[in-house]
Amino acid sequence: MAEHDEAVLLDALREMWEFSDPVPVTLADRMVAAVAVDDLSRDFALLDLLEVPERAPVRAAADESVLQFGDGHANVLVRVTSREGRCRVDGWSDPPVVAARLAQAEREWEADVSNSGRFTFDGVARGRTHLRMAVRGADRIREVATPWFEF
Repeated sequence: MAEHDEAVLLDALREMWEFSDPVPVTLADRMVAAVAVDDLSRDFALLDLLEVPERAPVRAAADESVLQFGDGHANVLVRVTSREGRCRVDGWSDPPVVAARLAQAEREWEADVSNSGRFTFDGVARGRTHLRMAVRGADRIREVATPWFEF
């Protein structure tokens, strides 16, 4: 069969299907809505603030908070240490984090992640914060996101 004959045959098949089973007019809008809803159904972790005992700083004036996130599939422990107006955020996860991002208002940081899944953000300002992490599960990599929290 010549190339021209194949093109004619494919055009005829396309026309036949367009006539007998046309694409629904609302398909594109429904697909956009379905993707948006799927994005909303991501797994979000619950936030619990762990009690940190009151203690006097030994060597420097440092403020520390410890947060724990969990969603039944992943547990993440985050320590926020503040010194001289800037913060360092250290995190550990089970299962290990393979990537992590921290967002505040208009700015985002990408973490340095170790082979064991430990992650660090340095030089972060105090304020409303949100973490998104990719964690390695038994069968796939999942995204875990925290609710907004403040330190």
